Amino acid sequence: MNTLWTFGDSMTFGHGCNELCVSNTKENYSSYKKEGDDIWPNHLGKLLDYEVRNFGRNGASNDFIFDSIMEKYDEINEGDVVIVNMTLHGRIEVPFDDYTRNVLSTYENAIKIIGDGNDSQEKEKIESVLNFQFYFSNHPFYKERHKKRFKFIENRLKKDKKVQYFYIWSLEDDDKIYNTFHKIKDDTKGKINDGHFSFKGHLDFAHYLYSLMDSKKLL
Repeated sequence: MNTLWTFGDSMTFGHGCNELCVSNTKENYSSYKKEGDDIWPNHLGKLLDYEVRNFGRNGASNDFIFDSIMEKYDEINEGDVVIVNMTLHGRIEVPFDDYTRNVLSTYENAIKIIGDGNDSQEKEKIESVLNFQFYFSNHPFYKERHKKRFKFIENRLKKDKKVQYFYIWSLEDDDKIYNTFHKIKDDTKGKINDGHFSFKGHLDFAHYLYSLMDSKKLL
């Protein structure tokens, strides 16, 4: 059986809808779930009759997403399908003890990850991260650098791995596309103010991706 590989951030992980999600959104939204509701990678896997391997992660940076693809590269086979969701360019991975964590561009989030901000060295680290994000992470050069890396992996997967289909979408550049799909805040009429895909959004997005493929060649 061929495999559907999905890489990305919370939009691919399925924040609020994924059973593995640990958040108030998921707890509050769980009562809205109906039989058959699922996240888009699983819906798309069923449409294709492919095994699904989803490596989306809440808060993932583009570095994390790119690294995830490289780590799984040798396991991707001819005939597989790969869908990549690029995230916000301002997200960066910061070394923390023996692993890395993504830091979003707020002082409060930086404090949570780097430290309490009370000693001078921790304050300096936090300011370094935030200054980089503010002054450089959204610079056109930095964005193009990310795009080139993903374009490189796309070419390798198509030419060397001979994947059946590859699709990449960007949370920033393709916002007009993903904003057309139902969000949790839409499904709950604003009771849960969350901009991630609702169960309906996940289903419709899966069908949107499926409609882009040449199903006759895939199946």
